[in-house]
Parts: sequence; C-alpha cells; structure tokens
Amino acid sequence: MSPGGLATRHAALAAGVPREKPVVSTNLLSGSAINSTIMSTQEILIGSAQVSLAGGMEVLSGVPFLVRGLRSGVPLGANILLDDMNISGIFDTYCRATIIETSDKLAKKYGITRQEMDEFALRSQRHWKAVHIMSLYEPNVSGTYGISDPAVNTGGNLLSFVAHDNGVFDAELVPVMGKFKGKDVLLSRDEFPRPDTTLEQLAKLPPIVAGSLLTAGNNCGINDGAGAIILASEDAVRQHKLKPLSRVAAWSRVGVDPTIMGIGLAVAAQKLLDAACLRIDDIDLVEIHETNAAVAVASVKYLGIEEKQLNLSGGAIAIGHPSGARKHLRRGLASICVAGGQGIAILLENADWEDNNPK
Repeated sequence: MSPGGLATRHAALAAGVPREKPVVSTNLLSGSAINSTIMSTQEILIGSAQVSLAGGMEVLSGVPFLVRGLRSGVPLGANILLDDMNISGIFDTYCRATIIETSDKLAKKYGITRQEMDEFALRSQRHWKAVHIMSLYEPNVSGTYGISDPAVNTGGNLLSFVAHDNGVFDAELVPVMGKFKGKDVLLSRDEFPRPDTTLEQLAKLPPIVAGSLLTAGNNCGINDGAGAIILASEDAVRQHKLKPLSRVAAWSRVGVDPTIMGIGLAVAAQKLLDAACLRIDDIDLVEIHETNAAVAVASVKYLGIEEKQLNLSGGAIAIGHPSGARKHLRRGLASICVAGGQGIAILLENADWEDNNPK
C-alpha cells in the first residue's frame, strides 16, 4: 500500500475528524472533488450519514519519475529511461492519444483558432486579476472573450460585478507555510496566475508540441492544491444550528468519445440541465474546468454559455482549478471533463434564495 492511498484518512485525522469515523477515497482523476461531493450527497440521501466532509487534493509537484522493469533487475550498462508520470499520465492508452492531441482534434471539430484560444486565456487571467486587484477596465484591449465586449466599453457592468467582489477567495483560502529558495514563506494566495499577461505575449509562445494550438499560456498548469466542504442533511442543519451556503440540486456523469474527451464537461452539463428541466439561461454562474482554451471554447459553443455567466473569477488557465459559486446568485453549475472520455457536473442552488427573493 502506498502512502498516497492513506492521504484522505490522514487528512481527516489531522483535521480533527474523530478516528471512529470512516473515510472513503475516490479517484475520478480531474473529477474527483466533484465526485466526492456527489458521493457524500448520496450517503446523506440514503440515510447512512447526516454530516459528511468532502474534498479533493492533488500534489502534482510531487508526482515521481518512474523506472520501469527495475524491480526485476537491469543488465549492466543498460540505458535506464525515466518516465515522467506527469507526462505519461496525460496519454490515453486506449485511444492512443494525449490530452494535447484530443484537444487539438476538438478545436478542429469546432473551428477554434489559436487566436480564440489565446483570447480566452487572457480572459481567464484578467478575471482572476479583477477579483484581486480591481484593475480590469482597459477598453482599448481587443478580443473576443470578455476583453472588448460591451460590458467593458460601456461602463463595465460585467466587470464591476466581478471587481467589486475583490478578495473573493479570501474566505476560502487557508494560508500555509512553504519553502521557497530554502526559506520559510507564508503562502496566502495562488502562485500560478499571471495577471499581467498580454495577448501579444500569448501569441508569441511556441506550441507545446509541433503543430498544436496549445501553448503554456492557453493551457492549465500543473498545480498543487486541496479543498473541502461540509455537507449536511436538513435535520443535521437544524440540530447543529448550521447556516447553509447552498444546496446540492442535481448532478450528472457521462461518457464521451475518448478522442475528444474535453467535450465531456459540456455533455455532462447538458445532461444535468435536461434532468433538472433547466436551460443554460437559467444558470447564474457556470464554472467550467479550463483544461485548456480549446476545451473551454468548445464547451462555450456547445452549451451556448454567455459571457456574463462564465468563470467570472478566472478559471484553471489562471488559477489551476475552477473557483466556487457566489452566494448572491441563485444557481451555479460546475462541470469538469475527465480523461478517458468522461465528464461530471453538479448544480448548486443558493440556500437563502427563496427567503431573500419571495415570489
């Protein structure tokens, strides 16, 4: 058993969860955190739990290199190859394609250009910047995705909505001590965003592999991170006098063609909407996982997502992972594509909406 297999149990014990309480680990790759939330919800619905702690964690900086065949020995003088698991991990052995190749195929299917992808990447960085620095009013910048739309050029209705929520992540982030160049450093915000990125800089970046539309600038990063939420039944909320932020209203899981796996998040989102008898226009905030800009733009086109709904605090291209829904909206939808041709989505509703917005 690897130490990583005990990570969830150790996290629970370190957080003060009583040792008598069991822990279940789930691995749905990129969809693991949403999947754990769904599993917790199901446990509560069937009555096997009243309160559940759900979350996800990833330490990609600690993913090891692998030497295959070493256990049985290698000949003297053999050339030992190191396998970077962060690279081999994006290769689907079933369809014989990397995520880069599946994303390029998706871009071709939906007629997505490199410029569209770079513009979307810039949008992600700018929206992250807005909620931290409140300096997104730059009407002379051209672009497609939220850079030159009317909300910016006519007083910034959209961006004022975002920017006036400055510090949106403060209540969600827990500062931790880390090492940087041999010194102890207090990490209090995400390190990955590049808020001063320009479209010109993005356009100059070389493709990740020859002929690809993907670059280091329009692709999400290899990040470390963790997050957790508490779910409770209505009885537990009353018993423990809890103040709920939102309600899990629906979820979905789907399978899609592995050679265009990135479309999985859009298919999952549409399946969820159909099950809930909703349209995309009924959703106030849509959080899609920006695996890369090809996946994001294709999903926007597939679902018909409007600018005012989409990843208003930036997305995975800037942050490394989608952010959470806002409390003053009614409905929020989060969706992620999963390697192997899968997708998972969840719908959250504001727990106070009916009280604050009587009919």
